[in-house]
Amino acid sequence: MKMTLLPILLTLSIVFSNDSLIELNVNDTPIWLDIPSQTISEDCSEGCIDNVFSFDLEPFIDDPDGDILTLLEPALISGDVEELNISDFIINIVPAQDFFGDILVQVTADDGELSASTEFLLNVEAVNDTPVWLDIPSQTISEDCSEGCIDNVFSFDLEPFMYHPDDDILTLLGPILISGEVDQLYVSSYTLFAIPPADFFGEIIIQLTIDDGEFSTSTELVLNVESINDNPYFLNLGDITIDEDQTY
Repeated sequence: MKMTLLPILLTLSIVFSNDSLIELNVNDTPIWLDIPSQTISEDCSEGCIDNVFSFDLEPFIDDPDGDILTLLEPALISGDVEELNISDFIINIVPAQDFFGDILVQVTADDGELSASTEFLLNVEAVNDTPVWLDIPSQTISEDCSEGCIDNVFSFDLEPFMYHPDDDILTLLGPILISGEVDQLYVSSYTLFAIPPADFFGEIIIQLTIDDGEFSTSTELVLNVESINDNPYFLNLGDITIDEDQTY
């Protein structure tokens, strides 16, 4: 009986040994370490180089088998970007203009057989943006406000030509006369009022400024006052005395 059992025990030992060898050769999945969240300022004003945020991911990825790893194309989970790519182990992000908030990106490492993914968080902190003027078309009235005015006053709503990227409340400051002549020049809310003097014609150029409490921006408005043909009239020459039979 002992002679019969020995080959069977040897065979089982070989089988178990082969199974153990197979288990040692199993490919392990790449492993991501925790990636700390990163922070930059809106419009890449801080934390970027040439308006691009770049971050090396290689220190945060490992393969237990020492396999060569490749980072696949990143996937945007949330946020707003103009560019998102990976070169070697460097992730490059260009946030959208005026965007602030979290940009969440899925990054994936691949060893040729197995892959592993994790999330990368980029926080874009808000900064106060400068108010913006849109182009204001030149305006035209007639001399002496005969056309283009109401009750001899030129008025123009400026609100459609201004905006703030952060939706801050804007204040329209007092206008400044750059050239031309006016009897009155002022703003009320977002409306400009101008009263040219009698008989004036030509260009009136006005500087306009909006303020958000921290930053301000200025632009110019051109008001063209067109000349009109005035009726002839006599100046008061006073009394005139001539001698009899003379011609005046």
